[in-house]
Amino acid sequence: YDRERPPILELIHPMTTSARELDRVREYYERFVAGMEQVTLGADERPLGAWFGRFSPPTVRMIPLIEDREHLLAADDLVRDYLRGKELEHMRVFIARSDPALNYGYLSAVLLALVALERLAALEREIGVAIHPVIGVGSVPFRGGLAPRNVDRVLATYPSVQTFTIQSAFKYDHPPDAVRDGIAKLRAHERTAPVAVDQNRALEVLDRLVARYQSEVQELAPLVNAVARAVPRRRLRKMHVGLFGYNRESAGVSLPRAIPFCASLYSLGLPPELIGVAAVSDADWSWLCATVPSIEADARDGHRSGGRFLRRQGRRADPLLTPNSLIPRFWCRA
Repeated sequence: YDRERPPILELIHPMTTSARELDRVREYYERFVAGMEQVTLGADERPLGAWFGRFSPPTVRMIPLIEDREHLLAADDLVRDYLRGKELEHMRVFIARSDPALNYGYLSAVLLALVALERLAALEREIGVAIHPVIGVGSVPFRGGLAPRNVDRVLATYPSVQTFTIQSAFKYDHPPDAVRDGIAKLRAHERTAPVAVDQNRALEVLDRLVARYQSEVQELAPLVNAVARAVPRRRLRKMHVGLFGYNRESAGVSLPRAIPFCASLYSLGLPPELIGVAAVSDADWSWLCATVPSIEADARDGHRSGGRFLRRQGRRADPLLTPNSLIPRFWCRA
């Protein structure tokens, strides 16, 4: 009491594809939630606000969660459209990292996030409204690689991000002291400029990576689905719409959500980080390693998980290695 704080200040809008979607939710809240304060139930009745007190807040700040390739690459345009005509001092923008990896592959998801963050930083300079990016990351490299031991690596890859989501594995899969140290590093982090990316080259590499990843995943789908049935279900979730995402069928292919997808492949010793990397040339790999701080370490972590399975099953990772690296970049069947 005497310390009133609104229970809700912000709303995250999933699968955002347009500014109008955000405005619809905000306007609904203003008219049919907060706006009910002035509604009366009859001509002689007092307004509802006289019964229940002030309806607060009068509006909500919208956070777009951007998840698909098309709109991640146009995140700056979407935010610019939403801010037009509004007097906001800042806006939070949620960049998905795990679900793009499921739909487009690990390397593609990293490039999409970096391009989106760089374009949002340019928009911030252009319009003078502070933009505070949020990024949704899991603990394994495929889903973002945010684990206590990797906090420095993730901060180096996404230095302009204001907020990192923390998933349960961060807490429950590591010793308490390591978890506390990791959280302390995240809280102490001061934002800097995003990683500079040659966007034209990134988009050209992205096209090839996506095509190769989706082709290989279609072949792996029967195996993934067979193993995923044994992965314990954590909660019921509403299905998304996407090429592979969230159990949607496309060209006869259906895949589970990101967590059982990863659980299946890691359990088999087949690291999902390596799927689709055959699209990367020597020159591409050198450019990626020079551009993205976490690429080599993440890929090395993934490769270590899968080596024994590959040898047992008579398959191999092509031994074309970059200098000073243990990471194979070509996936093939023996």
